[in-house]
Amino acid sequence: MQGLIPLASKHAVALRDLEEKSLNMSEEGLTVLVVDDDEYDRIAMHRALARTSPDAEVHDVGSLKSALSLLTKRSFDCAFVDYKLPDGDGLSLLRSALGLGITTPIVLFTGLGDEALAVDALHGGAVDYLPKSELTTERLRQSLDRIAVSRTRPHKARVARLDSSLGHLFRAIDNAAESMMITDSEGRIEYVNPAFTVLTGYAKEEVLGQTPRLLQSGSTPAALYARLWQTVMAGGVWRGELTNRRKDGTSLESALTVSPIFDEHRRLEGFVATHRDITREKILAAWMERLANTDGLTGLLNRRHLAARMEQELARARRYSRPLCLMLVDLDHFKRINDRFGHLAGDEVLAGSAQAIQEVSRASDLVGRYGGEEFAVVLPETAIEKAEPMAERLRRRLAAKCYNLYSDAAVAVSVTCSVGVAQLGAEGGAESLIAAADAALYSAKTAGRDRVEVAG
Repeated sequence: MQGLIPLASKHAVALRDLEEKSLNMSEEGLTVLVVDDDEYDRIAMHRALARTSPDAEVHDVGSLKSALSLLTKRSFDCAFVDYKLPDGDGLSLLRSALGLGITTPIVLFTGLGDEALAVDALHGGAVDYLPKSELTTERLRQSLDRIAVSRTRPHKARVARLDSSLGHLFRAIDNAAESMMITDSEGRIEYVNPAFTVLTGYAKEEVLGQTPRLLQSGSTPAALYARLWQTVMAGGVWRGELTNRRKDGTSLESALTVSPIFDEHRRLEGFVATHRDITREKILAAWMERLANTDGLTGLLNRRHLAARMEQELARARRYSRPLCLMLVDLDHFKRINDRFGHLAGDEVLAGSAQAIQEVSRASDLVGRYGGEEFAVVLPETAIEKAEPMAERLRRRLAAKCYNLYSDAAVAVSVTCSVGVAQLGAEGGAESLIAAADAALYSAKTAGRDRVEVAG
């Protein structure tokens, strides 16, 4: 709460000035424009205004174009504008009114009841946001009070309520669950709420007068920051995700919203930013992606994802006329391992074999579990002359790996493999390449296993 006091000083001065005036809009004969294409909603507004301001002079239009035409010809004490109009929406009318220099205070009047829409309306220059479901005498009187303040014609009896509302607003920001930061027009921090301290580890005193750059991790592209500033300096609201850094140096994945703050003359006063910690969401998303794309036992690409990645590599090889080979690797007599030592032992052999294959593969190769005890390795930028010795090196590596499957740790078991290798031909695609490698693998099996065969 105390952190907001300096920001509120000019408002406090304004409130003292208001105590010297005595205009009450709800008791005067108002001129009101109601912009709504729904006849029943217009009638409801007429009745509410009749209860609040019996002498009000109310005019109706049903479209954005008609409203702008009337607002440019004459002035009104206020305008209640429906969000959904036949030829646009209330936010568009707000922007157009500002562009045309129309000074009539505008209240966005909608049946949506959306908090994000309320924020956009207030940021866009609306004096208030009034859901149709809240159209009561008291609520309408509150809107008229805000309109009165915006026209610098408030009543003394309303000053106390405004002061109370301001205090309520400050307390709400201080107690908000989301991290909030307010800066001046140069980006220097004027206020942060307690949630900011919880999120970042920085105390308020450590950041006041600083810029948000102290949170930068160095991993967010400069182009993203450039788009952020371009958006907010043009008067827009920027929403996006970036990686920040806490005071202790740990990474913080943030969902960030930055909005410009304008004074009553649409001059830029500063910016307000909200941060939401999405680190856990990012970790969960990465875990879900890994779960969907990898084999749970070996950590290799699963068959579905391997096929999709292989299609991409095939397309690249075709486009740039580059060589590509495929190795199919099958563990010899694997069924004997399961039958003699059990499936847990079989899983150990599969995981160890996957690790060995990865160790002899390049970073550019795609390694996946193709099914059961069979693995596949896609070799981009590799002709058959280079792929064959790579397959031989892989075969020797697997044969040299030992597993302690007996109760006697001194007795180790090794598992050999057969490998079929094929190169992408001038014709055909993934199906023909897999068929060629599979035929070569079959030849290796029938020739005695523990060998490499190349597709003819």
